[in-house]
Amino acid sequence: MVSDTALQRRPKGFLLAVGLLCWISFIHLSGIYLFTRGFLLSRLSLSNVGSCPDGQCATSATHKRLVFIIIDALRFDFISPDPPSPVSEFHHNILTLPRELSAKSPSRSFMFQAYSDPPTTTLQRIKGITTGSLPTFVDVTSNFGASSIEEDSLINQLDRAGKKIAFMGDDTWMTVFPTTFSDSNTTFPYDSFNVEDLHSVDDGVIRHIFPLLQEKSPSWDVLIGHFLGADHELGADDEYPIH
Repeated sequence: MVSDTALQRRPKGFLLAVGLLCWISFIHLSGIYLFTRGFLLSRLSLSNVGSCPDGQCATSATHKRLVFIIIDALRFDFISPDPPSPVSEFHHNILTLPRELSAKSPSRSFMFQAYSDPPTTTLQRIKGITTGSLPTFVDVTSNFGASSIEEDSLINQLDRAGKKIAFMGDDTWMTVFPTTFSDSNTTFPYDSFNVEDLHSVDDGVIRHIFPLLQEKSPSWDVLIGHFLGADHELGADDEYPIH
């Protein structure tokens, strides 16, 4: 026979288990809520476009043309005059031109290290550079299915000002700015998703950038060259080891 004490303990133990289960569920749901609201922030894109009637709000141009070079995944210690220890013979003190230019013309050139918030995938950093906004971590999924940038951007403003933009390199730019780079004579995109290809994109940039730079009557106002070899090298599999 079951004693009265055992009958009294059973409901209390059951209620304790239910209460503990509810508390654990509450903690888990609270954690998920805080994670989705904090780490996985939603990104709000503003549809406002800056305008400058009659050029009243713009400063005077200091140069006739702009050359914008991006070396994807180029680490600062690759070009730093003081690389960290131990020194790598494969990466350090190899690309010396940036610091040579800074040393030669300190009033016109300088080197500094900037830190980017994650995600640091190509699409998000293009958004950050051209719009000045901060991509959220959940945006990393759009790196494999990019859509056009609807918010105002540097590229949009250059296009609105009637500037001719030449481009060569990573084809992600074609996706995020589908209507800007339309001149086949000054637009040379290359596939960016073959991470085992360490040279095709860079060779293509070099092949097209110098003829455009040497034009006697330039057909462009802004030239963008996006090198990708370093990024592919750092992301390649064991077939191309990094020493």
